[in-house]
Amino acid sequence: MLGETIAFKQLLERSLAQQHYLYLLLDVAKFDEFWEQWQARSNKAQTQWCYLYQKTRFDHLSQVSPLLIQVEEGEFADDVLQWLSALLSNDWGILFSSTLTLESVLSHWQSWLTCFLPNGSETLFRFYEPNIMALFLTDESFDDNDRQTLVGVCGEIFLATEIPHQYTRLYVNTEREDVCLPNAPWFYFEQEQLDAIDGLYYQERLSELAVELFKLAPSICMPLSKRQVKAGLHQGIELAKQQFPNAPSKAKEHFSLQRFLLGSRFYQHASFFLITQTLPLLNALIEFSNNSRYKQEVEERFHDSDWLEQAELEMEALS
Repeated sequence: MLGETIAFKQLLERSLAQQHYLYLLLDVAKFDEFWEQWQARSNKAQTQWCYLYQKTRFDHLSQVSPLLIQVEEGEFADDVLQWLSALLSNDWGILFSSTLTLESVLSHWQSWLTCFLPNGSETLFRFYEPNIMALFLTDESFDDNDRQTLVGVCGEIFLATEIPHQYTRLYVNTEREDVCLPNAPWFYFEQEQLDAIDGLYYQERLSELAVELFKLAPSICMPLSKRQVKAGLHQGIELAKQQFPNAPSKAKEHFSLQRFLLGSRFYQHASFFLITQTLPLLNALIEFSNNSRYKQEVEERFHDSDWLEQAELEMEALS
């Protein structure tokens, strides 16, 4: 049953009964002192394990490579999970079962190391992030074929809960289709799918933008609460989505920052409109903000002193 919570001991017993291997895919980059802990435990290891990046073009990044570890009771992978539970950490990666050997599972996951973004660029794909894996398996922007291609080698997938040694079942494979995939990159994200992933980290990104804004203009930010700044940034990004839906996320964020730096309605200035007819949004913002005359005109005619209060009310209505 999806959503079922199961204790680690039962998880081991079930995997053995189903004649499945149990694996841990661990994101070591989440932990500053991971390798000291690993060294203390791996010396006594009999269990099989490997770097996810090994023998790929990312082989030189072994210090931040996720680890693929076969889990057996009483072995060091069990010890690592005990350590993770003691840290009260539940976003370190995934547990999954499979009929395939470590080498076969590694080969499958390595075909997902990177993907293509809608603009054609290639990027590392952190599919082992619990939030991303959960999104991939539940969001409507991904279809059943996408899901089966990603997790077809798995029998079940589990995520750690906030309760130590307890795991939630995220996925059960009813098809058992073990797929052989080409080397990465081959998966192309659609914009809708990328937006869904970006949404997972939206609040974190707003906080990062708030810090960036404070560095750019501390005198503007000092009288404001963090909530007001985040509300204003959110409102600006939503405005940019409406007016420039095809612009990249970075440009929309820059648009939002400029509402603080120039004025709340700077985008209504006729000259800004004309510039956007010939330049991409980010370039238009740079050119417009570098013109001192435009800045003065915006301050005089295109700025509302109470705009942040309105933005805060809108954010409260959403929450």
